[in-house]
Amino acid sequence: MFKNHLILISEYLMFTHAGLGDDLNTLYQTVENAQRSEKPVVSVMCISPLFGAAGGKYDFFLERLIFIRKECQILHKNITFVIIDMVSTQFIHIKSGDVTKMPINETSIDPILFKIYAMLHSYIDQNKYLIFFKEFYSESPIKHMMYDIDTVNHELHYGYIELVTEHIKKENFLSYDIQMETRLDNDIVLVFQRTTKIPEKRTIVEWPEPNYNQCKEWEDLTLKLSFRKSMPDYDFLPTTSNESWNFIPYNRYVLTRDRVFDIIGSSKYVIAAEGGMCHLARMYGTPYVMIIPRTAEVTCIKQINKIPRLFEHWIQRYDPQNLRNQKLSCFMFEKDLTKKKFPQIIKLADIFFETIQPNGIVFFTNDSTDIYTRLFVKNFCRAFNYKNGKDVQICTPTILGNV
Repeated sequence: MFKNHLILISEYLMFTHAGLGDDLNTLYQTVENAQRSEKPVVSVMCISPLFGAAGGKYDFFLERLIFIRKECQILHKNITFVIIDMVSTQFIHIKSGDVTKMPINETSIDPILFKIYAMLHSYIDQNKYLIFFKEFYSESPIKHMMYDIDTVNHELHYGYIELVTEHIKKENFLSYDIQMETRLDNDIVLVFQRTTKIPEKRTIVEWPEPNYNQCKEWEDLTLKLSFRKSMPDYDFLPTTSNESWNFIPYNRYVLTRDRVFDIIGSSKYVIAAEGGMCHLARMYGTPYVMIIPRTAEVTCIKQINKIPRLFEHWIQRYDPQNLRNQKLSCFMFEKDLTKKKFPQIIKLADIFFETIQPNGIVFFTNDSTDIYTRLFVKNFCRAFNYKNGKDVQICTPTILGNV
């Protein structure tokens, strides 16, 4: 059935459920790899028997994996997706937006898929204790005596990659073209089809409640969880309540998934904290502005060595060392979320996205002479070896110039 296809095995075995941003990034890597193939592509991803078990949301997370792949096929019709679901012991086949589910047995599916399933099932069985720890102890405040989550993540991820790579080399895969996905140059690839209509509204996305304890435990969550206040506590929000704005609440269950994707894919630009909505905007080709919390700003001013860790997820998305492939990345600061300052930032962003849109990194702010802004951007440039005024710019109502 798939002998004339390139079969791509995902680099990520979904041991546990992940956030929207992580789900989107695994899909992005598949699309990047598929773009380089002249053959039709079959993408194979496996989810472990404990996927979503700790939160009791297996159905929700599985449906999200299926949904984003169906949406992707609108633009990428050459990719067929196969999810090996070891929770419900089924194969999920997604082609041209149609979803077929079938039990895992040797007689009902293509023999190559069953062979891949057997290989992955053996690996999961050998590492079931580590997978159990990852699902049930990684979020626990109680430290485990034998394991730490970083070690477990490393062993599971790289052990899985090594297994698949060696298996492909040694096993007889019946003349199939099978490869493991690889990390590429983070090219600019659209995953979802953006609306053909002229965008009319900007979108602002609510961030989660501040959680400083979690930021101490996981520094890479600082850009998401270290805001001084929750969004409704700021007085800038009423300035967004008119016909030219969309609002996506953090509790996105009040909106259908279709509606959220439609909003992001049809916006002039998106303003959000670091997270899944920024990833989604990028994959639609929708400009976005990431808000830098005040706590993160102060930390980066005082401790330049913390910047790569705090911006870890942005680094994965932007690839800051790949200067030949510079993409547009825009930021603003939490301190400008006031009733007086925010409308000025929006006017600035409107003009910028309508008339300028250079590549590189841009910081929107009301006052380029603000000492804290200048120190932050200076340290940011030093951390990533950028040139002031060339790779990074400060954009104010009066200047678009050097740092």
